[in-house]
Amino acid sequence: MSKELAIKRGDSTLDKIRAHYADPNKFELSPANEEIRLRLHAVLQLRLNYWSKQKIVTFLEKQYGIKAAQAYIDIRNSELLFGEMTKTDKKARQSILYEYAFQFLQKAREKGDLKAEAKALELMSKFGGIDEDDIMEFNPEKFEAITPKLSVNKKALETFIKMAMQGAVNLNDFDATDINFENIENEEDGSE
Repeated sequence: MSKELAIKRGDSTLDKIRAHYADPNKFELSPANEEIRLRLHAVLQLRLNYWSKQKIVTFLEKQYGIKAAQAYIDIRNSELLFGEMTKTDKKARQSILYEYAFQFLQKAREKGDLKAEAKALELMSKFGGIDEDDIMEFNPEKFEAITPKLSVNKKALETFIKMAMQGAVNLNDFDATDINFENIENEEDGSE
């Protein structure tokens, strides 16, 4: 089985654009798909410039003459194709700040400043992802004694107490069902 990309009948436009990015020479786009690819690329550029989704929708409506619903679909498809910029950007900023905190730690150790070293370690734990949100906190409610309340049919309880008074109770043989029934005889052979 080949691991190469192949465009099949029924593939979505997004699948075709993704294949085009993987190998532009092998997977050429139709003029309509090329126009969509350019719109998705425009959305990426605008998101990189911190445009809001609403502002992008307005831009796409004016620039490309599409409806708002299609503009939102383009934003979603752009994020599926290129990744969500807000999450990626946050991780990138967090990584840069972590590096600054690490450099701060190195300078503090060179100078022998323990206060600055402690502050640098605190910043590194904050930007390195070891934050208060991620640390599991002790929840004493999970260890509180909870008395379960059981409700038992009165007849079953009486049967259970009677069995307990006779000695060991085998709950595998304990018939706790109390169902009214009527024996019906089979008319053909006269048996039950």
